[in-house]
Amino acid sequence: MNKNKKTAFTLAEVLIVLGVLGVVAILTMPTLMTRIQTKGYETSAKVFEGRLEEAMKSMNQKRILSGHTSTADFVNSLSKVMKISKICDSSHITDCFPEVITYGNSDVEMKEIKSAKNFGQKDWDTETVGLMFANGTSAVIAYNPSCKQDRYSNLITGSDCYGIVYDTTGFGKPNTLGKDIGSLQVTKLGKACAVELKNGSCFSDPFIQRTQLSVSECSAVKSELGITNCKRSGPDYWTGAVQACGHKSKLPSKSDLDEIADLIYSSGSFNGTVAQSFGLPSTPGFNLWSQQEGPSTEGAYKMGFSQSGTDWYQVNRYESTYYVFCKE
Repeated sequence: MNKNKKTAFTLAEVLIVLGVLGVVAILTMPTLMTRIQTKGYETSAKVFEGRLEEAMKSMNQKRILSGHTSTADFVNSLSKVMKISKICDSSHITDCFPEVITYGNSDVEMKEIKSAKNFGQKDWDTETVGLMFANGTSAVIAYNPSCKQDRYSNLITGSDCYGIVYDTTGFGKPNTLGKDIGSLQVTKLGKACAVELKNGSCFSDPFIQRTQLSVSECSAVKSELGITNCKRSGPDYWTGAVQACGHKSKLPSKSDLDEIADLIYSSGSFNGTVAQSFGLPSTPGFNLWSQQEGPSTEGAYKMGFSQSGTDWYQVNRYESTYYVFCKE
């Protein structure tokens, strides 16, 4: 045996190894880069939310956290504890924030996000304001006038004082929730109207009214709700719908329902996609309460949606499976 014989990789073997390493790199690099990018998004979000919380605590200590009647006033106070490079009113949101973002399964046009209602916060009744922070994060914020402060409490973080959608990359891509887009105190992002009609009527998301009023309960509230007659006996789900919406006039009129029907049947037959976009079932066979009481004290009018078209007639108010649209 030749003990002095030297061994080495051949050129072919080296090329094979390099080829294998190249294939492994091609297969693993996209996943690795995605993980690194995701970690970066998560870190940026935590840093921004941490700074925002510290700003709220500072505002609480300075007694400038609560008592504002508008988002603009709140932002003015926020600018005293957090560096803001640009402020945009609700009519110019996209001067401070990307025009379109992906939020959940929907693409949202931010120019339509003009009030706290567009965050799903119906009771705040405040406008939105666009912001550019000094660190490059852009945001749209709405103030909650019901928030509390106590300068001696270290527990108040101001989390109930605002709703916010923020983009840690400013105007950069991908503008997607869970990546560079984050939110706090936002239950729904989009138009306040589930259905917006040509006559200007705006209706919230529909729901099935499952709360009924007794005769005595109806009698106690019928004046304030604009109800003419209460049922003589039995459950009254139509009156429950009126109470849920706040007044009889808040339910759709027949002309409102006719326009909704025109949209759903615009192609000549029932369009499940359109119905679903309104928050209604994608298949026909449902009914909507109207604001119109029947000539009978037991009844109210509804519109039914079937495969062949709509029907309009008086039904007994004990029906408990009808949908309700409330006018905003």
